[in-house]
Amino acid sequence: MVRILSAIARYLPIPKGLAPVSGVASHLMEHAEARAGRHPHQAQELRMAACAYLSVVR
Repeated sequence: MVRILSAIARYLPIPKGLAPVSGVASHLMEHAEARAGRHPHQAQELRMAACAYLSVVR
């Protein structure tokens, strides 16, 4: 699901005045996706951390 959303987000226009995110959130989401099968609780924590990072950055 994360891959689908990230593929869609690539084609969305970035409003002027917003700086691109350095990749911290995408890094956290990649780790969450990797852990989703064996450690779902850790995956959820990583997703929440990515969302928290994005809310602070923006």
